[in-house]
Amino acid sequence: LIFILIRWTLSLRYRVRVYGLSRILKKGQQGILILPNHPGLIDPILLMAHLYGPFRPRPLADKTQINRPVIRHVAKGIHVLPIPDVGKVGASAQGAIDRALDEISHALHEGSNVLLYPAGHLKSRAEEELGGNSAVETLLKAKPDTRVILVRTQGLWGSRFSKAFGTNPQIMSIVWRGLVGLFLNLVFFFPRRNVTIEMVEAEDFPRDADRMEQNRLMETFYNQSIEPNAYLPWLWWQGGAQIRNEPQRNRISGIPEDVSPATRDIVIAKLQAMTDHPDPQIEHKLDHDLGMDSLTRADLLLWIEQEFGFPQG
Repeated sequence: LIFILIRWTLSLRYRVRVYGLSRILKKGQQGILILPNHPGLIDPILLMAHLYGPFRPRPLADKTQINRPVIRHVAKGIHVLPIPDVGKVGASAQGAIDRALDEISHALHEGSNVLLYPAGHLKSRAEEELGGNSAVETLLKAKPDTRVILVRTQGLWGSRFSKAFGTNPQIMSIVWRGLVGLFLNLVFFFPRRNVTIEMVEAEDFPRDADRMEQNRLMETFYNQSIEPNAYLPWLWWQGGAQIRNEPQRNRISGIPEDVSPATRDIVIAKLQAMTDHPDPQIEHKLDHDLGMDSLTRADLLLWIEQEFGFPQG
């Protein structure tokens, strides 16, 4: 009943079309690992509103994001699996994430469905990037016969709920703005975003491959069609969608001159030990080139702090 109400409410702002659902349902409705991309904070709500009826999936969610008024009660009712944000709590999240993955494996063994975001975070550019994240690899090793459903949501990049503005979205501010917009648009004249949710069963998913090969396959699916950064105004008299520039990416170019060769050698040796990469280089990306997931990167930051005395940012 709650999700029916949510679907109706969201339909005032989002015109959602779901593709591929009937083909998946013909093969059964149990023991499915649902793997969506993550363009905005609103897409988990849209997905659950449309998939809860046929699948009743248990979603993983950032512990901080669901610990909010109203949201925490809905999350409890649908048995959300809360996990900490490794970027915020660092390596101390290892135990909680391991317990969550064990609970997911147990749920899949019992025939339940699980909704998991392979990226583990909102995308910060038009393309989805999974890097070296390892949750999918871990779960499929534990239960190789799990059905894998890839889900591509499009139409939300450029929304206030996304990172298309270059900053983290502020949920409560957006919600209050939406309520004001609802009033000023006389409810039914709210400009509506066209959102598509495409579901495909990956029968040939490389279950025995390593995380990098699996992640590249998922990235290819998610990025088949790169959508523009389209901002849709909140008020009907402000016109249609506005295409904006992509947010700037902060990159560190070059190697700081005050880092000694001995220090670089120590770091390179540590990277080699942590990743089993035959020849890691300073220029390599930790996730894409060296296959380090978020927990391994947190361990690296902790080691740097202990070894060199630089606190984690």
